[in-house]
This record gives sequence, C-alpha cells and structure tokens, in this order.
Amino acid sequence: MNHSPTVAIIILNFNKRHDVLEAIGSAQASDYPLTNVFVVDNASTDGSWESIEAVYPELPKIRMPSNIGAPGGRNAGWRFVQEILQPDYILFLDDDATLAPNAISRFVDATLADSATGIACGKGYTRHPSTILNSIGIRVNLYTGIIEDIGAGEEDRGQYDQPCYVAACGCFGLFIKASLFEQLGGFNEAFNPYGWEDVDLCLRARRLGYNTRYVPAAIIHHKGTKLGRKPLPLYEQTKARNYLYLIREHASWLQLASIGLCLPFRALALMIKLVRQGDKKILLSHARGFWCAFFMPKEPMTKNNQETK
Repeated sequence: MNHSPTVAIIILNFNKRHDVLEAIGSAQASDYPLTNVFVVDNASTDGSWESIEAVYPELPKIRMPSNIGAPGGRNAGWRFVQEILQPDYILFLDDDATLAPNAISRFVDATLADSATGIACGKGYTRHPSTILNSIGIRVNLYTGIIEDIGAGEEDRGQYDQPCYVAACGCFGLFIKASLFEQLGGFNEAFNPYGWEDVDLCLRARRLGYNTRYVPAAIIHHKGTKLGRKPLPLYEQTKARNYLYLIREHASWLQLASIGLCLPFRALALMIKLVRQGDKKILLSHARGFWCAFFMPKEPMTKNNQETK
C-alpha cells in the first residue's frame, strides 16, 4: 500500500441513547488521523437518533425505517459509507463499546505488518475502568461444536499480552480490510436479527486464506456482556437457532458426525443446569431455536449466493 490507509468506523445503534454518544466520542478521539466515523441507527425508539443529531450534527449518519437486525444494519452502514468514501479498513464498533485513543493506529500497524491478516480484534474489557476481560477473540472447535470467548471473566494479569491468531472475534470491535469485506459479500443476513454473524464472517475469511489476528495493544471496553446476567428467552432462542446455522455452514461431514456425538451430552448438561436454576423459559427457548433451525431453515450465505444478499 503506497498511501496512508483510511479507516471507516461504523457504529450500529439500537436503543443505546447514552452509550452510543460515548462510543461516538471515543471513535472521534482516535489519534489516527485518517479516521472517519459513521452511525447507523436501527430504528431506535428511545430518542437515540435525536440525541445523536443534537450532539453530533455534522456526523455522517443514517436511520433505518425499521430494525433490520445486526447483520443487516452493519451491511446498510457499509453501503452508506461507500456513497461517501472508499476506505481501506472498516471497524465495526458496538453502540456500547469505547475505543482507546490509539486503538485504530494499533490495528492499522498490525494488519500492514502481516499480509495474511484480514481481520483483527483488540483486548476487550467489560467496562471502563476495568481489569476484567470481556474477550480477546473467539475459540471455535468444529469437532465438539464448542464456540467460546477467550479470556471472558478473567482478570487481566498480562496472560494475553502477546499477539496471536484466533479463530474469530466479536463484532463489538471487529477490524477488517474493506476489500475483504467486499469479497465476502458483507455479513450473512441469514443470521438476522443477531447471533454468530461475526464468527461466520471470520470463518469465511479463513476459507479465502485470511487470518483473524488478536492485537493486545488495541484496547476496547464493552459494556454489553454482563457476566452473570440472567439470559433473555428470545435472545437465547435466536442464538440457538443461529448456532445450528453456523455449524451446518462450516462443519465438514466428519465434524458434523463428531458434533452429533457430543451435542446430546452437552444438551443434557445444559438442560440439567437450567432445570436446577429454574430457568424453564430459557430451556424452552433453546428448544424452539433448535426446532427453527431444523424445520424452518433459512439459507445461509454460500459462495454461490453471496452477491444476492
């Protein structure tokens, strides 16, 4: 690359009136000079749009007429960005996440130094200030079906201070080459309204030969994951459904057979845990999610239909 790369930060907001203002403020405070901030409002009803217009009147922003889901909203944001500029990189930032001032610079340096890196993630903390980690990436095992955040809930004692490749990263702060995002056709909207679209994107990038790199010097604080928070039934139902979409799309026949042996035991363990906790609604939500995935399937994005999404 013979020029200094430009970066577009796309913040997708839904009913996070106060948090999104902090997210925008942190993005605009970036020490990387070629940073452009954009906001997509997914039909918020809490006054978010009015607050953003009042506090940041000059900020490029777009409001969706209805909530089109997280993957759809981020894709709409990218189309909006392309009407204004052609950036080299995109950072998808959650509406309840904040960036350290030097985070973008660290992401750019890391990706320029490693041509095999197509996606990057930073060291995520739960809140600011905090020493409790949210995630430093996502571990994916397609033989057991276990997909989990790395470092979640751990106190940061320097155990994750070395950069490394990870299988995937979450969308609370996902940095990606714009050309790769275009090549992938954006987020797979079969995962609407939310859940696993970020993992799917990273796994599809890996098919094309691009790695996801953890950049510990890029710090992000994310309020969204509240460790110990009681799960919401609809959220759990959607995540369960989309989990099976993800597995079906990316696992080989051998991996599917292996997961088929592991999944009943994991499901039984989860059922016992939820029954003991008295979370019958959550148990039913998981059952509905699996039912929808098996008997009411959407078509996950494949190489043949990426261009139509």
